[in-house]
Amino acid sequence: MKERTKKIAEDSFASEVNLKNEWNRLLGSIQKENKPVGKTRIIGKYLQMAAGYAAAVLVGAALVFVFTHTRTLPDQVQGGSFIVQTDNSDRSFTQLPDGSRIWLNKGTKIEYNQQFGIRNRNVLLNGEAYFEVAKNKKLAFVVKTKSIDVTALGTSFNVNAYDDGNEVTTTLYTGKVNVQSTLTGYKTILNPFEVAVFSKTKDKITTYVFTGPDKPVWMEPEFRFDMLPLIDITKQLEHNYNVVFVYRNQKIKHLKFSGTFDRDEKLDEILRVIKINTNIDYAIKNDSVIIK
Repeated sequence: MKERTKKIAEDSFASEVNLKNEWNRLLGSIQKENKPVGKTRIIGKYLQMAAGYAAAVLVGAALVFVFTHTRTLPDQVQGGSFIVQTDNSDRSFTQLPDGSRIWLNKGTKIEYNQQFGIRNRNVLLNGEAYFEVAKNKKLAFVVKTKSIDVTALGTSFNVNAYDDGNEVTTTLYTGKVNVQSTLTGYKTILNPFEVAVFSKTKDKITTYVFTGPDKPVWMEPEFRFDMLPLIDITKQLEHNYNVVFVYRNQKIKHLKFSGTFDRDEKLDEILRVIKINTNIDYAIKNDSVIIK
């Protein structure tokens, strides 16, 4: 195991220079495809971080808050398993020994064993992550959650599988994936820009086609709401700010709102703008937000 651990460390270290380039490549493409209208605000601490760098680095400094860590090695090794995880305040990027790249949303944990890339390419997931899978026709890449397995040979997709959620959502951007229930064995194959939603309560998979951006919205440097129902807006805010929204009036869920906010904007400021434009009221109590 020591030799295997050493090899993973060496492979990861060798690609360290390229990892930051991957941040800029992916986030740069998001920035290019979704140019913000008007002036972009940059929080002071990120300006301080960028102050000592060359002017070229300053161009990307505004994106630093989106992914606060680039991990070239696993956070920890437990019983032959390698673990990478984020807390509820940051996002992260990591590259696996086979060259596959993973972007982790807040409160996410991935785990893979010492046989990864040799006998299997299995990754255990609790949370949400975007995957760009290196091609390997001999070894399928499998994302395992408590409810479903997502299998791919070489593709890019997003899986939202928080343990405390009622659904597991798989969104495919390129290639093909197989989504299979771990309970019934029922499976479906997704094509690009298709979504599979597994209901934990019904043990059922439903699919639909989406016309959204070509990357998960949580990876963008800003919230962009375009006539979006409040229920969908608050779902995004819940994960970003680690809160729970409670609706006192169920009809309010269907009110629509358009707007753009920095992801590091204070929650209260976002809600205040929504309140002005929709005539809702709200109250923040600890980790709960009451909408009425």
